[in-house]
Amino acid sequence: TPFLFAAAPRIADLVTRGADRIQSTATRDTGSASDPAAVLVGFGLSGRTLARGLRAAGIPYAIVESNPHAATAARGAGEPMVFGGATRPPILGKARVDRARVVSIAISDPVATRRVTALVRARAPHAQIVVRTRYVKEVDDLYALGASRVVAEEYEATLDMLGAVLRSLGIPGDAVERFSGELRDQGYEALRSPAAGLFD
Repeated sequence: TPFLFAAAPRIADLVTRGADRIQSTATRDTGSASDPAAVLVGFGLSGRTLARGLRAAGIPYAIVESNPHAATAARGAGEPMVFGGATRPPILGKARVDRARVVSIAISDPVATRRVTALVRARAPHAQIVVRTRYVKEVDDLYALGASRVVAEEYEATLDMLGAVLRSLGIPGDAVERFSGELRDQGYEALRSPAAGLFD
C-alpha cells in the first residue's frame, strides 16, 4: 500500500498521457472539419439521445467522454469523439467548446459537473450551457458557476409524476403542461418553497 500511494501520481500521469494520445487519434479519425455547434460532455443515455437528435437535425457536434469503453464504442460508430476527462482544459480545447453555441453537461459526478461548468463558462462566455444534475440542492451552485439552464432529475421525475396524477384526476393536459413549464422557467423555485395556488 505505501508503494501504491507513492507511485499513484506517476501512474496517473502516464495514464493521462496515454489517454491524450488515444484521444488525438480518435479526433483525427472521426472529428468533423467544421466547428461543432454543440459539445456533449458525457455519452451516457442522455448524451446518446442528444447526439441522435442532433445528427437527425444535421447539426454538427462533438462528444467528450472519459469512459474508455463508451468512447471506443462511440468511435467505432463514427461519432466525433474526444476521449478524456472534461475537467482538464486541454480536453475541452480539443473539443472546441469555445466555438460551440451550446454545451451539454451530463455526467454523474457532481464535483466534476461543477468543475466542468465553471471551465466551460470561462472558455465559452457566450455559449448556452445546459447541465443535468440529480438533485435540486445542486441547482443554485450550478447557476452561480455559469450554467444557462439546469435540468434537475429529482424535480423532473416529480413533475412527471405530478402530471400523471393530475391527468388521471381529470385536469386538462394543457393546464398541466403550462404549470410544469412555469415551474421549469422559475428554476423549480416554486417546488422548493410552499406554493400558494397551482392554477391561479
